Amino acid sequence: MVVIREQQACGYIQIQPRAQTLHLANIALARDERGQGIGSRLIGWLQATAAATGRDVSLAVFRTNTRAASFYTRHGFLPERTTPTHDHLRWCRAADRVRPLNASAGYTAP
Repeated sequence: MVVIREQQACGYIQIQPRAQTLHLANIALARDERGQGIGSRLIGWLQATAAATGRDVSLAVFRTNTRAASFYTRHGFLPERTTPTHDHLRWCRAADRVRPLNASAGYTAP
């Protein structure tokens, strides 16, 4: 989905439907569009869409991208597993189904 503002493309969200989840493959906003709630509205739309279809939302974020990790944590995503390069997060329509990793992973429950 492309985000249009004042007749100009200013971002997009790319989703990959999977059996149990809607996987957030990518989300991007133009630098001057950030911090205005657009990303939060996109995530809210994705969570509502996932819940309506009986799915959770999954994603992977570079471990070095702490700003993005904080954004997802604020929106209810919890860590599932970690690889050397990525943290894999999940938002569950039933939040009690995911057990967060220990605090040393750098995440706290919302």
